[in-house]
Amino acid sequence: MQMIRSLVALSCVGLMSGVSIAAEDLPGPDAIKEMNKFVGDWTFSGRTMDGIPGITAGEEFKATQTVTWAVPMKELAIEWEMRTTSGMKFSSGRGRIRWDDFADAVINTYMGEEGNQSFKGVGTLIGVDGNNYDWRGHESGGVGESVNYEATYTMIEKSRWQVEFIPTCVDNDNIKTIRFTWERTNEFKEAVGELAGMIGTWTRVYQDATGATAISTLDVTWGPGERALVVNHTNTVDGNTTPKSMEVIYYDPLNKRVLSRYIGAEGTVAQGSYELGTDNGIFYTICTFTGNNAMLERVVSRQRTDHDGDTLKQEFLESAVKDISDTKGTKLEEEVRVYTRVK
Repeated sequence: MQMIRSLVALSCVGLMSGVSIAAEDLPGPDAIKEMNKFVGDWTFSGRTMDGIPGITAGEEFKATQTVTWAVPMKELAIEWEMRTTSGMKFSSGRGRIRWDDFADAVINTYMGEEGNQSFKGVGTLIGVDGNNYDWRGHESGGVGESVNYEATYTMIEKSRWQVEFIPTCVDNDNIKTIRFTWERTNEFKEAVGELAGMIGTWTRVYQDATGATAISTLDVTWGPGERALVVNHTNTVDGNTTPKSMEVIYYDPLNKRVLSRYIGAEGTVAQGSYELGTDNGIFYTICTFTGNNAMLERVVSRQRTDHDGDTLKQEFLESAVKDISDTKGTKLEEEVRVYTRVK
């Protein structure tokens, strides 16, 4: 929620807008509660501009920001940092958003360092319209001279918020709106990586146990908030489609593992744990499932899936049904299945 001078890199003397706003027209203390939507971890990427000591203009960087409640529903705490893709930190800081009794307004105060130079700023919330939050403020220090600004934060679909930063300078020719968008950090997406490339519809044609031609279909889609993958498996024979299974793949932040929950149409329920890797340039996953079938027998399965462009190859490395007292179990028939992406 801070103003990012690394993107602006201004060197102009600021002038406040000539339009003044009476205190009674400013948002009240209840506006703080509505900012709960900003709580979370956020990130965006970009390229550096001129004027940052030790940093070449045009370097790719990643900005991260964490927003938490310092005092629940009364005061927000913000911490951020910016690093180049090589790992060099060139900007960081922290701030607070709270109701100020003296100013009779919602105030955003912040400070930080940029290129070993400190800066500080203060902004006042001057308007709220739905998901749009308008600010007016002043910032000094850092790699540029003092600057006054107006800014709008717009929340989009709970997973993104866009910033429009408008410096107000003496020479109107210098006024340029800077726009950038914070994306809510998605640990699941970061953890699964290329697994998300399997999103789509996949089919294979085979002969079932009765000798009939069957079409097996895998529909891989995002779950809510793109924080899971849902795999629906169906079979179609003679135009009749029946469900086979559903699997939900998710991320466990506590154990930092990609896990899944499998439910088979015949009554099998199992928990899976994923390993992800690359073999000769081909992305693969190995998932180990353990659970119980409808007869309360223990089911163990270990499955490898190779994703090579528009081809998925599933290989069952282990598949067995075990009695509770049976440590060896009955090994099921090994099988390799090859699916093709439906375009």
